[in-house]
Amino acid sequence: MKNKYKIFFPLLILFFIFCSALIVNAKTKATNKDKNKNDAIQRTSVGAFDLQQNTVSNIQFYTTNYGIFGLDILKNQGGGIWPRGSLNQYIFGGGIWFGAQKRYPATDTLLRKLVEVSYNPNSGAGWMIPGRIEDNKPTIDLTDTKTYRTYFSTDFNKDGTPMDPTDGPNW
Repeated sequence: MKNKYKIFFPLLILFFIFCSALIVNAKTKATNKDKNKNDAIQRTSVGAFDLQQNTVSNIQFYTTNYGIFGLDILKNQGGGIWPRGSLNQYIFGGGIWFGAQKRYPATDTLLRKLVEVSYNPNSGAGWMIPGRIEDNKPTIDLTDTKTYRTYFSTDFNKDGTPMDPTDGPNW
């Protein structure tokens, strides 16, 4: 009886690995509708603080140019919806956290733990902005919608040129 289990379980595991490899490499069938579809601009930025929703794939999410991912900030609703258009929300909000040990000020001999957070899940606040900070003064032109906007691959043609020529440099 033990010999059956010794053979059965490894074969079962190999079967699942084989099936998962097939699923990962599966491609959808191209339809005539897809072949006739022209490239088009999917979104446009509307402000210096850019909140964009993706338009392609079966996962629906929001992203900003100041580090918040998943959260629809305007409605305070979560994202990471799968499948697209359903009510299955998997991410409320997320972001990037950077940590380092630094001497602060530079003359100090003690290493201090410093953290930069783009989205704090406890408060919903973030510490990042689009653009640069020089001398502890944020410099951002609120009317500039192109400089620090959020880009998606759908904003570009296959050769890397932007769909909208005024959008900025090539990919």
